[in-house]
Amino acid sequence: MLLWSLLVIFAPVSEQSDWVTLLAPSSVLEGDSVVLKCQAKWTGGIKTMSYHKDGRQLLSSNKVSTFSIQSAAFNDSGQYHCAISGKLLWNRETTSKAVKLKVQELFPPPVLTASSSQPTEGTPVTLTCETWLPPEKSGTELQFCFFREGQGLGPGWSKSPELHIPTIWSQDSGSYWCEAQTVTPRVKKQSLKSQIHVQRVPVANVSLETQPPGGQVIEGEKLVLLCSVSEGTGNITFSWHRETTETSLGNKTQRSLSAELEILAVKDSDAGKYYCRADNGYRPVLSEVNITVRIPVSRPALTIRVSGAPAMVGDVVELHCEVQRGTHPILYQFYQKDVILGNSSASFGGGASFNLSLTSEHSENYSCEADNGLRAQRSEVVTLNVTGPEGYRKDLVIAGTLGGLFGVLGFVAVALPFYYWYQETSVPVSRPALTIRVSGAQAMVGDMVELHCEVQRGTHPILYQFYQKDVILGNSSASFGGGASFNLSLTSEHSENYSCEADNGLRAQRSQVVTLNVTGPEGYRKDLVIAGTLGGLFGVLGFVAVALPFYYWYHKTSVPVSRPALTIRVSGAPAMVGDVVELHCEVQRGTHPILYQFYQKDVILGNSSASFGGGASFNLSLTSEHSENYSCEADNGLRAQRSEVVTLNVTGPEGYRKDLVIAGTLGGLFGVLGFVAVALPFYYWYQETSGGSSASNVPSSGSQESTHSSPLPAVGELQPLYANCETIYSNTLTVTEKGQPDYANDGAADKDVVYSQVWSIQQTEGAANTRGTFPETKDSSVTYANVRKT
Repeated sequence: MLLWSLLVIFAPVSEQSDWVTLLAPSSVLEGDSVVLKCQAKWTGGIKTMSYHKDGRQLLSSNKVSTFSIQSAAFNDSGQYHCAISGKLLWNRETTSKAVKLKVQELFPPPVLTASSSQPTEGTPVTLTCETWLPPEKSGTELQFCFFREGQGLGPGWSKSPELHIPTIWSQDSGSYWCEAQTVTPRVKKQSLKSQIHVQRVPVANVSLETQPPGGQVIEGEKLVLLCSVSEGTGNITFSWHRETTETSLGNKTQRSLSAELEILAVKDSDAGKYYCRADNGYRPVLSEVNITVRIPVSRPALTIRVSGAPAMVGDVVELHCEVQRGTHPILYQFYQKDVILGNSSASFGGGASFNLSLTSEHSENYSCEADNGLRAQRSEVVTLNVTGPEGYRKDLVIAGTLGGLFGVLGFVAVALPFYYWYQETSVPVSRPALTIRVSGAQAMVGDMVELHCEVQRGTHPILYQFYQKDVILGNSSASFGGGASFNLSLTSEHSENYSCEADNGLRAQRSQVVTLNVTGPEGYRKDLVIAGTLGGLFGVLGFVAVALPFYYWYHKTSVPVSRPALTIRVSGAPAMVGDVVELHCEVQRGTHPILYQFYQKDVILGNSSASFGGGASFNLSLTSEHSENYSCEADNGLRAQRSEVVTLNVTGPEGYRKDLVIAGTLGGLFGVLGFVAVALPFYYWYQETSGGSSASNVPSSGSQESTHSSPLPAVGELQPLYANCETIYSNTLTVTEKGQPDYANDGAADKDVVYSQVWSIQQTEGAANTRGTFPETKDSSVTYANVRKT
């Protein structure tokens, strides 16, 4: 007892002692649970027990206890010790040796990666949150979460370190990061932020399609305008417009490469040009289509036109059928009761007619039907009553004899002078041309074909008769130009030779034979080859027969072209590489057809022939090489005129000159080959048929006459005062020594009618009076007028 008291008296106040030990791990991982335990070699007499970190007291207790760290963090690292005080021998506080505790990283902060940092709109993107665990903690479960601009993405916390975005858009651009954490205990770490910029693709290649296809729609049906682009991302705004109005017909904004506009019931007034525009924030792109509204025929009206009242046996009546509305051509069929009398096709308004020479059998009900392929409509029934006395054959003989006698006398008295006048002024018919018009490329059983017969020259009226081989199919009288037609509903029996005859009482002319091959629905490839070959041959022959007289007439009556005007039409301003521009060339005056040629500087780009007014156009898809001067030339064979130069400036990317050189070389080569292939035969034909009608080709005469040659201007330079032509001849103009003009018909086969142009030439005083010039006079005005020889 005494010894124990001495120990207490002489024990230090506070010191480290091996009597007290702090039990603690030296190294732990983030999130681990750590227990610190202060252990003494004796347990009796302990008054307090405390735990300290880096000199700071963490816990003090009056009983034996431990100190726990539930989830270790980096800030838990440091120097730890414990202290015990109580009624010990030395009555002082005893401290353990310090223990260093180090908290190590469980897993590093995650790294966010994206499959593309600049993805294209509409494409998928995958985000990955990457980190790793030490081998001893490989079984620890991690969770991941992804964020954009502070907003969570996807399902939230997930075991997968990846987030798949199926389609990304421009508004998804921004700052992205991810977080990773353990399930329990919870250790959470965040990645650095990454920027993702979503790229938008401009719209391109806009097309406008229709349903029904081809822009052909029947009145009252639904029309669908489908606008689509080949590429483009984001919200695309599609809008539809009509050329004649500035307002939009409708628009749709959606993430789609196509959109459609419906017109539920199309009206006749809806016909015209439409275009659609697609825009996703860049330069809008346009496309257009032309809509044709086809109108079914209305119910036709049948009119029976009789020369007198009532209709008598022997009269000729006209059945006239006409509709008020309907797209042409329209096929009209005429019925006596339910028997077809005949049919006629009308390409324009005015209806169609059918003539009947009445007998007593024609007292019947009549109707007509109109059909334009969209709908067939039948007229109301019209009754025709044909009257005439019965049992009067003898009276008819007497009346007919007397009537015929007086009729002959009257006819002779009236018609003989007219006949002589008619013979003097009438023109016999030229040889007619027969054309067989088929709706398709091959005449098929069941098709409707039109036999069309027409002459180029001849006094009307003209009676046209149609023949199948040598059997008359029918006839039609034409009081005006345009010929006559006869329709056939084809059967296999109609494969035969056809011709037509024209007769105006002066001369009857038969056309060349045209062969029609009618085939069935199967296996007609061989027939197509034969029909094509024969059609081409007869087409050439028919063209020559029709075009040759026309050429001579054209050469005498044509007007040289005026100077053309070139217009460059650009869809936007300025003209950009990739744009399509239209070069439009047009003259104010000149006889058609006119050949228009387009030039880039002095290089021919192409040409186009215009048979009617309105000029011609040539389209260019622009490159940087098209910044150049442009002009056009108009030529109708009488005079060629060049337009003023127009400069086109094209802006856009450079660096593809080599491609332009290759494309230009190939295009020029094929253009020259195509031009030669088309123009060379026409040139030789033109040289062969142009003849010597120019006034400069006047042959010299004998010594008694002076031929006026060099002083006369060329035909293309003279201004015609009067021009007309029925039969064209090459006229020779001479001037006698007395200064009087003379006319001679140089080799004309028919000497009945001669026409020439009128020129007025003034010669001033002092002109040389030599051979080949006008005689000297103060003011000699010589007028060359039309000459009619009978």
